[in-house]
Amino acid sequence: MKQLSTELGVASQCGKCARVTKKILNDKLYELAENAVKVA
Repeated sequence: MKQLSTELGVASQCGKCARVTKKILNDKLYELAENAVKVA
């Protein structure tokens, strides 16, 4: 999470910034999981 916040250039202290960063991370993880299911 910290690495993602750094790469996106957003603060991790702000509640809104942290939620947006977490949503981006969750969306990407979901996308990767869906692709893994398609391959398997």
